[in-house]
Amino acid sequence: MKKVLSIALLILLTATLFVGCGGDASEDIIGTWSSTTDISKSVNEKINATGALKEALSVKDFERVTIVTYREDGYYEIKTDMNALANTFTAAKSKMKSNLIKTFASEANVNSALEASGMNIDSFVESIFSEAVMREIAGTPVAGKYEVDGDKLYLSATIDSKIDKNSYIEIDCSDDELIYEEYVGDGMDDLKKQKYTRVK
Repeated sequence: MKKVLSIALLILLTATLFVGCGGDASEDIIGTWSSTTDISKSVNEKINATGALKEALSVKDFERVTIVTYREDGYYEIKTDMNALANTFTAAKSKMKSNLIKTFASEANVNSALEASGMNIDSFVESIFSEAVMREIAGTPVAGKYEVDGDKLYLSATIDSKIDKNSYIEIDCSDDELIYEEYVGDGMDDLKKQKYTRVK
């Protein structure tokens, strides 16, 4: 009897250890996840600087952190981490100011070049990384309903809309990692593989 009980416990423990998103992720996905994306290329395209200013005004390692929460009641929310984005903006402004001084040989030369526009180096950099630009990069938070079926994640576009079963994300996850492997359906072709780590 003891041997049978030991085997039963072993099977139960093994099953518990290997339960994960490889099977049904409906419970494993519940929680808050974070993903960091380098958006330097798109920011540089918006700045659209040319000539000597191209290097001075270009950004590197410009990261946006996305937070997604899958709630127990079947609703999700996606938003930008505004604190992390504010830190990215602060670092980018400092680097850009240094690059401009280096390009023009001094801060006085930069201010002289900007004098006709009524700006100085600080107000110029602030105009590039303004609150309006930050809001544009952050985007509007998105919320809706979700369902998980095996390795397929279905999302509704809004809280009030229905879930479209013709479009889904193929996912893979463990306790600490959620990966969007592939996007299937209309309007999802431009989305790339994305990796999230669990926040809580």
